[in-house]
Amino acid sequence: MTNKALFDHIVDTTAMVYGITEQELASPCRQQHLVHARNMVTDIAYSEYLYTYAYIGKRLNRTHATLIKNLESFAQDCRTKPQLKAIRAMIHESAKQFLQQQL
Repeated sequence: MTNKALFDHIVDTTAMVYGITEQELASPCRQQHLVHARNMVTDIAYSEYLYTYAYIGKRLNRTHATLIKNLESFAQDCRTKPQLKAIRAMIHESAKQFLQQQL
């Protein structure tokens, strides 16, 4: 999938929830809240909407290998931090509503 508007919505919603900018999301900074936000975008875009690693990586300034690692660490984080699941569900629901509005 290469729907730029949907990906932008996922990024914008995640940035709003985490109180960060899109530039911070794509920055090399490894602060935990930025890492969680990046992983959230990657997980939703890849797992729910079938965006490719190449597309996600280009938008977030990350390599294919980094994105794979991010998905693995995000799954582990979700098991130990239930609030991440709740945030993910909220962002995913927003993306679904966005898609409905596009129809």
